[in-house]
This record gives sequence, C-alpha cells and structure tokens, in this order.
Amino acid sequence: LANGSAWRKSAPRGPRDRHLVASKTHLVHQSSPEVSEDESMQQELAELKRLLVAKNALKSSPADGVKDVAVEEERLKVELLLSRMKNECELLEKGNRELEAAASALEKPKQPTASSESTPRQSSARGTASRRTRESGPSSSSESPCRNSESGQQQYRPRSRASRDDDDPYSSDRSRHSDASDTPSRRRSTFSVRSMMIQHHERDIAENYNVNPKEMSSGSYGKVYVAEDRNAPDRKVAIKTVIGSDGRRLEAFKREIEIMKELDHPNICKLLETYDEGRKIHLVMELLDGGELFDRIANDVHLSEEESVAIVRQVGAALKYAHSRGIAHRDMKPENVVFCSKDKKNSHVKVIDWGLGWYFDRNHMHNTVGTLTYAAPEVIEAKTKGDYTALCDVWSLGVVAYVMLSGKVPFTGSRMRMLTQMKHARIPFNGPPWDRVSPQAMSFLQRTMEYDPTKRLSVEDVMRHEWIRPVRTSATVSSNTRQVLQNMEMFSRTSQLLTVCMGALARQLDHNSLQEIQQTFSELDQDGDGAITFPEMRAGFERVFGTEALDFESLEEIFNSLDLDGSGKIDYTEFCAAGIGSWMGSNDEALWAAFKTFDLDGDGKISSDELREVMMGSDPNQQISPELCDEAMSELMEKYDADQDGLVTYDEWRRFMRDKMCQFQTQNDWAEQANENVREDLLEQLAIAQQEGNTSRIGVIIQEINSLEQSSLSPSSSEDG
Repeated sequence: LANGSAWRKSAPRGPRDRHLVASKTHLVHQSSPEVSEDESMQQELAELKRLLVAKNALKSSPADGVKDVAVEEERLKVELLLSRMKNECELLEKGNRELEAAASALEKPKQPTASSESTPRQSSARGTASRRTRESGPSSSSESPCRNSESGQQQYRPRSRASRDDDDPYSSDRSRHSDASDTPSRRRSTFSVRSMMIQHHERDIAENYNVNPKEMSSGSYGKVYVAEDRNAPDRKVAIKTVIGSDGRRLEAFKREIEIMKELDHPNICKLLETYDEGRKIHLVMELLDGGELFDRIANDVHLSEEESVAIVRQVGAALKYAHSRGIAHRDMKPENVVFCSKDKKNSHVKVIDWGLGWYFDRNHMHNTVGTLTYAAPEVIEAKTKGDYTALCDVWSLGVVAYVMLSGKVPFTGSRMRMLTQMKHARIPFNGPPWDRVSPQAMSFLQRTMEYDPTKRLSVEDVMRHEWIRPVRTSATVSSNTRQVLQNMEMFSRTSQLLTVCMGALARQLDHNSLQEIQQTFSELDQDGDGAITFPEMRAGFERVFGTEALDFESLEEIFNSLDLDGSGKIDYTEFCAAGIGSWMGSNDEALWAAFKTFDLDGDGKISSDELREVMMGSDPNQQISPELCDEAMSELMEKYDADQDGLVTYDEWRRFMRDKMCQFQTQNDWAEQANENVREDLLEQLAIAQQEGNTSRIGVIIQEINSLEQSSLSPSSSEDG
C-alpha cells in the first residue's frame, strides 16, 4: 500500500497514467469518495504506522503471558485489518493487470482509413491547387472543404456526415427534422415511387388527351390507341381501353393494372396513369413505337444470333424481376415483346400485355391460357394434370428464342401432336440456319424447352447460362455513366420536397428520356434482377471513380438516400430519379406530366392539401408527417408563389424544378473547373521538374496526373464545389 501511494505521487500524468491512477484510487477508496487524494494518502500512512507499532508490541510479549485485554483486542484488530488489506491489494493487482492490458490496446496505432486520412494523391495533387482554384469557386460560407494540414489548401474529397449542415443547398428542410448524425434513410422519410402513379376516378380521359381513333394494336382484354396530351402536344402516349359490362373481364383488367403498378423495370412497359369511367377503364402507358418483335422477325425472316441473344437477355431479365415479385406473365410471345425505337441499331425492348399475368405466390395457376404455339406443355394439360408454376414463362422464352433464330416455330400440328413432340424433345435443329448457330444457343433452347418442369432451367439459371450471361469488360467508362453517378451523389443530399418531386418526374418519364440512365442502370445491375444492391453500386462507383473516391461510410450514406422506399435495394425508377440531374430541366412535357401527379383535382394548381395527400399517400412506412408536408409547401410558397394566393401554378412549380436542377449543373461545372485548375498546376510542376532533371519527382507528378484523370469527375470534386 505504501508503494502504491508513492507510485501515485511520482507517476507521470499522461492520458494513460491518469486513467490508471483514477482507477486505482477508486478501488482503494470506494467507501469514502468525498475524501481528497492527498488526505486519503495521509490517512493510509498514519493507519499503516499505527498498525506496525501495534504489531511490534504484540511480538515483544510472550504469547502465553499476555493477559492485557487491550493488547488482545489490538491484536485481533490488526489481524482483521491485515486480512482486509490483503484482499484490497489482490483487487489492486488484478485491476492493474486489466488496466495495463486495456491501456496497451489503446496505445496501438490505428490503421489509416479513407475517411480519416488523405491518400498520397489527395494530399499532393489536390493539395497543390493554385490560387485560381481557391478564388474562382463559391465563398467559404457555402462549402465545407477538407484542408491539407501542410499547405493549408483545399482537397476535393467527400465531406463527412458531420460537415453536411444547413449550408448545403440541397438540404433545405432535412436539417430541421433530424440530427446531423442520423443516417440519410432516417433524415429523409421514405416514400414509394410506385404509389405516385396518377389515378382518376369518374373523370373523362378526353379532358386530358386527344385519342387517335385508329387502333394501334390489341391486347388480351382491350385495344390500344395512340394519344397526345392536350396541354403538351409533343407528349405522346399509348392508351389501352377495355369496354364492357362483363364483371370477370373488368376484374381481369383491374388485375393487369395492379400488376403493372407493381412492376418497375427497364424492360417492362411503364404504366403512367389510369382512368376509371365505370364501364370504361383506360391505361395510359409509355408509347413504344419500334414495332413488335413478331414484325421484325417476319420482315427479316430471322434474326442474327447476336440480335437474338441481346433480346432474350432483356426479356429474361424482365421475367426474372417479375418472378421475384411473385408475378408470372403466362403469354410470352413475339407479339408481346416491343422495340422502343424504329432504329434497328437500337435493340432495347420491353415486355407488354400483362392481361394474363398472375400472382402465383397468392393463388395457384391451373387455367389453360395464352397462345398454344408458345404455351408450355403443363399449361396446355392443366385441366387434366393440375397446377403449374412460373416455369411456364421459361418454356415460352425458349420458343421465342427458337423463332428468332430460325423464323419458324419448333412444334406444329394438332394439340396432341404438339404435346407428343414436346414430350419426346423433338426440337428440329436440321439444316440452315442451325448449321451456323452456336452450340451454346442450342444448349439454351434444349434446357429451356424441357418437358419436365423440374428439369427445366429456372429464370435465374436462364440469366446465368453461358449463352445469355453478358460479358463484363473493363471498357472505357462513358461520360454519361460518370454524369449519372455524379448526379446520384448530389441527389443523396436533396430536401424531402425535391426528392418527392424528382420521384414524380422520374415516374412519368418514358424510355426516350431515360436512355443514358437505363444504360448505366444495366451496367450496375450485375445479376440482372432489376434492382441495384449496395455491393453493385459500390463496384460501379469504384470502377468509374477509383477505390479512393469515396469511403465506405459515404457510399453507404448515398445508397440509403437513394433507396427511397427503404427496401434495401435501389429500384429502377428510384435510380432514374437520382440520376436525372439537370437533364430534364428543359423538358416541358416531362415537367407537366410530373406536375399532374400533385394536381389531383385537375384545376391547374397545387394546394397544400393536395401536396399533403400525395406526400403522405406515397409513404409506405408513414414517416411523413403533416408538419413536414406543410414545411415543404412553405418552401414552395416562400420563393415561387408569385401572386401570393397560397397555391402553386404549373409555371411556378416549373420554375422551382428548373432552379433546383440548375444547381446540379452548377455543381458539375465548378467540379470540372476545379479539377482543370489542379491539372494545370501539376503540369507546371512537371515542367519545373523536367528542367531540374529531377526524375523521381517527374515520376510522382505523372502518377498524380494519371490518378486525377481517372477521377476527374468524381463525386468528391462536385461535393466540395
């Protein structure tokens, strides 16, 4: 104990030592916390001296001759105190060992991380930014740059969550509803883009659309016409109409609406609006004017293997996505695969006509439906053999692939003859063009057209088949891909109001407006399931911007912000909403279509009640409160309600959207200029190093220039701008 007191007096008072001293003092003085350390030490020393004197006195008396009661009591007291001191010393020693181990662990050096330490490229290349870089950008009050501790100059890298505050131009309302330490998915309430589809009840479709009476095509339960928007004549759509009093027919048509609302995939035709007029129901869909696959096959006799595999891959991805949602198509044929463009070089297709679609995870499938030529044998024999599964779509896909490659159907004749051919796998592969078709293609056809469904490829196996599986290369990344990913990073910092508005806009955009975004989505969607997972998004960012552009935490934050409905994946329209950026600011047709999402009564104005109904109705987790909706409306009113009538007209809403989208472009322009300035500085340094003949310095600068080129449009640059 004396040694312990001396240790406390002489020990150095470093952080680790202070921790140990405090712990030791606590163990010794648990019963008297109000006594100071110096007083405690004096008391301990006095007690120790008294005990030692008493102990010596006991030793000087013969054991059998001690009769003095006071001395006997003192001896017992000494033994008791010594026993207690022994226990306390053991506790001290044990505590010391534990504290020493903990202190050693704390003193071990931490491994540097991307978020806590600049990379050599960042600290040197970006740290050498010239005065032009520092003076040409926004003022320091509107940005949160990282600093180079040696040079004091700005580095362009992602800000931490703590630095994303009220100065952020994209977070006008988010900071008022949450703590800065929350994750994005909590800071910004969830909402479902699917639920933002416009639905009209007891309203005449002719009020909004001029419908061409000439029939474009016919589907399972209705006819399809081309129409143009009365308020935006350049906006053309396809309208499918069913008329009749047949309850079963109307019920099937409503099921088709429900299924199409559920499906959100780049290879499935998008449903934009519905009109329910009682005996008439109208589906307003995106217009696909490239023609049916059937017509393309008929005109060209058959398609090349390269064309065929590209189409099968897209249709397979659509079916895989639908099956993952518990939906089977049940009428897959060339007539229900439509090209988006008349340009034959554009092979983008979409699956249409879900009139025979079925939720197989809710009810059994046991009806014989579809087209006999393309129907699976278990569907044809359903009346006698019972239920069947979604693998019927895989069979139909195999038949479609066969027809594309040969221009002919594999099975012909009567129903019984076709079933016999199917059962014995009599798939004709004789003569041209099969002598030029690859073995992989023929293997795919045989595996998809297995009579026994249990031996047939699943839709997941279809996408993994060697004939279908896309070849992933490290080709040069396009500027469009860079731009989309950069827009995604900036979208992660938008306000709740702008997020909902961008979601509504993306919900109404057709394939013509989303070509670049769709290509980027397909590049990131490695497994072809129609949604982006966090590993897929991370791989995409690292491939485009390098592994050091954003740390794990920043990428996770971006991902959570883009996952608008909190499903754990980024769906296609969520991805489009985040990737639009400033592209749609000048597209009046798209802006008008999105405005109609909020103008529920069609009077050309958005009221606070309508905005509240749309925002709260789109929230699957009921996180959006009326107060948040009111603040969103106030954000609109404050700057854009020109006539101060408490309502938002289309012109006012369009001005709001354009202003916000322009901020995306401003950020991009500043990021490009900042990187250009850094590049010029490095080139100046390179020239100086060459004049001096400093070969080692030349190599370092060249490496820095190459690194800067690889990430010249990285999200970090745009964010600090």
